[in-house]
Amino acid sequence: MAMRINWYCKLIILAGMLLVASAAQAQSNRRTSEKDYSFKAREIVSGKMMELSELTADKPLVLHVWAPDCPHCQRHMPYLASLYKKLDLEKVNFLTYSVTGQIHDAKSFLEKRNLDFPTICLSNGSFSKDLKDGGWPNTMVIGIDGKLVGSCDINGPTYVETMEKLVEKALEDYAEIQSEDEGEDEGENTGGSSWFED
Repeated sequence: MAMRINWYCKLIILAGMLLVASAAQAQSNRRTSEKDYSFKAREIVSGKMMELSELTADKPLVLHVWAPDCPHCQRHMPYLASLYKKLDLEKVNFLTYSVTGQIHDAKSFLEKRNLDFPTICLSNGSFSKDLKDGGWPNTMVIGIDGKLVGSCDINGPTYVETMEKLVEKALEDYAEIQSEDEGEDEGENTGGSSWFED
């Protein structure tokens, strides 16, 4: 009887170890499956260097991926213009990324349509494979640590509403981090007792 109980205990311990190992592997897979949207490129009008890590340091980035020669992208631009007008650029960064053609192609496209979006081009920067290989038109909201909050490739009236919800989610994430940071700062300034004081 004692051997049987001992055997059951070993079996339960083994099952527990397998469960913990499985959970750790799942967490590891989640981390490695996250996409890399990093880039570093000059904005086509101002010449200012744009980099994902800087643009998402303290607020989310709305990044629209398009191509001047893409018919769907051309039909999508009025919706993008509506979104751009509604965004509070004090709280959100906005950038478009032209994935084909040269700088003059993107400039010409935007000028003909009286659009003044800050824009980067594939031909004037370095871009991660995930960013280069994605489809277009597509608008992404990229948040803390360059992680994708969500994306939208809807080409129609619900586009703006969908994007506003994604931006709101990203802003909530930033507000949560900011309040956690403020809480940590307050804890450091309270002058609490040290573990090492007598």
